[in-house]
Amino acid sequence: MSKRPLPASRATKPLLLVSKKKGDTTHVKKDEARRNNIMVAKLISESLRTTLGPRGRDKLIIGVLKDELVTNDGATIMEKVNLKHPIAKLMTYVAKTQDLETGDGTTTAVILIGELLKQAESLLEQKIHPTKIADGYTLALAKALELLKTNSIKIDPDDDELLEKIAVTSINSKNVVIDLLARIAAKAVKGVMTHRNGKPYIDTEYIEIEKKSGKSLRESELIKGLIINRGAERDDMPKKMEHLRIAVINQEFDVPKSKTDAKIRINSPEQMATFLNQEYRLIKGMVDQLVEAGANVLLTQKEIDPVAADLMARAGMVGLKNLRRRYMPKIAKAVGATIVNTVNEITPEDLGAADLLEIKVIEDRYVTFITGCKDSKTMTILLRGSGKHMMEEAERSLRDAMYVVKDVIEDEFVAVGGGAIEESIASGLRDYARSIGGREQFAVEAFAKALEIVPKTLAENGGYDAISLLAQLRAKHHEENGKYYGMNPFTGKIENMYENGVLEPVRVKLQAISSATEAAVTVLRIDEILAARRFEDYAKDLAQTGELSEEHDTFESVPSL
Repeated sequence: MSKRPLPASRATKPLLLVSKKKGDTTHVKKDEARRNNIMVAKLISESLRTTLGPRGRDKLIIGVLKDELVTNDGATIMEKVNLKHPIAKLMTYVAKTQDLETGDGTTTAVILIGELLKQAESLLEQKIHPTKIADGYTLALAKALELLKTNSIKIDPDDDELLEKIAVTSINSKNVVIDLLARIAAKAVKGVMTHRNGKPYIDTEYIEIEKKSGKSLRESELIKGLIINRGAERDDMPKKMEHLRIAVINQEFDVPKSKTDAKIRINSPEQMATFLNQEYRLIKGMVDQLVEAGANVLLTQKEIDPVAADLMARAGMVGLKNLRRRYMPKIAKAVGATIVNTVNEITPEDLGAADLLEIKVIEDRYVTFITGCKDSKTMTILLRGSGKHMMEEAERSLRDAMYVVKDVIEDEFVAVGGGAIEESIASGLRDYARSIGGREQFAVEAFAKALEIVPKTLAENGGYDAISLLAQLRAKHHEENGKYYGMNPFTGKIENMYENGVLEPVRVKLQAISSATEAAVTVLRIDEILAARRFEDYAKDLAQTGELSEEHDTFESVPSL
């Protein structure tokens, strides 16, 4: 068979080529494949374990562009490290999902995957089939979720002090001003709370976080209104104004431009004067329409002509231009305005309202504050800090805290932290394991032991004797009313964590245990790894030879994802 070059269309398109030549596919079978996958999960889990809890440590991540990041947030670490192994990607996906669904518990989910597979590895060495282990884990998960609901506590979502405690638990491991950020997070979430079908509903999209360097983190504050990173169009416009009537318009305040390539010929000074006067009348007419509608503030995502700005300043109005398109609906909702496309359409009913406008200088830039908005459900957090890294970590902490407060308000149930809920579930699972037969019993017991990695890790990160404390914790949970006892990483003692105010949303625990179990079962069911030869490697060979050999004469190709 004659040799033929690779078609140009195939050489340039991003295809994943699978050659039929023997040796172009890596094939790892059964026990070796399973050991490799479990090893990867254990390594990632062990690396992340040291970040768990209030005594957890941080990771310094240096990206490919030499950008640096210091954090102990599980989802952020998994995302920034960008691991390539398929099992690592699976764990990253679990962490991202946990973060999106609940806002917290990402580290717990990842270390649970590693520990469940570690316990499964011991069972595999005892010749227990992976299918039996997977079945046992599935039974254990169903029972664990039942025990989680049984041991959860109903709370009053209007208890602000309790909500702050929950926020503190979420961000206690972060290197931030915990009490202040917890208080801000709780107030911000309560501030945007509404009701749907008689139940609390919270849309965190209406909580904006604006980061401004300078001053300390303790100077951060919650603004019941808007912060716009723009100043007035002219310096002679008012810097402070009350009783605002706000027009939100999607139109340039300028003379309309011709859509065709037209030219105007002017032959005399009189014609020039007439032309300029006509432009002035058009612009003045636009400003007059705003004044007639009763507006004293103009917000637009387009430009404002200097003549229009001058007329607005003389009329005592404030104009802000070039606002971001995606913020316009939020701004309109906050002030109760209707976005209009042209000033000709505006009516007094389209205007929004607010109590106060203030233009301040922050970071050598003008920033506009609009407070006392018609819709008081809009909140903005002004986050201050000494540097970029500090503010970014504070922002991550704030978002985590807001999400857990949101979870608790919507669900009205909490679980006791400090490893108390995990030990309660583990204790119940051991009793449950004795009631079932077969090899699945060993898997249920292994599941219970895996859950204890949470209190064990809290003790280890605090520098205490984890084995001794875990034994004390088990004994305490066999006592009456002992289910609220957990690990106190600050004292190194087994204490009543409910009385200490260490509380977490049930939603966080439910998602972490469920997703970790599903991921572990997925890994256990993999018995072979088939890795196709990378296209880049094959393209390198082609570059050297310039043509295909007979052995590579036929290919199967699929579009790359």
